[in-house]
Amino acid sequence: MHDTTRLSQLIRLLGSDRDGERLAAVAAIDRSLRAAGFDWHTLADAIERGWQAEPQPKAAEPKPWQAVAMDCLCRGANRLSAAELDFLSACLKSACVTASA
Repeated sequence: MHDTTRLSQLIRLLGSDRDGERLAAVAAIDRSLRAAGFDWHTLADAIERGWQAEPQPKAAEPKPWQAVAMDCLCRGANRLSAAELDFLSACLKSACVTASA
């Protein structure tokens, strides 16, 4: 959350015994959330997570081009044109010939 100190102060005002303060706090929280591109659901999700930042997934190690070409042939052959299939097949055949030489 952006400016969590301000947001935490506003949340504390929700416990006020004055209706006007509580209502003003709700409006201010709503404005703060919207200004940061969030909504009440985002706030509730953050509370459920215990305010922990979501872990960033590690980038996958890049596959060798031969593995990518084989994946394209095996999994996506029905979406490739005849020219694309021929190209991938020729590349893989060339790689096999070069590797065995």
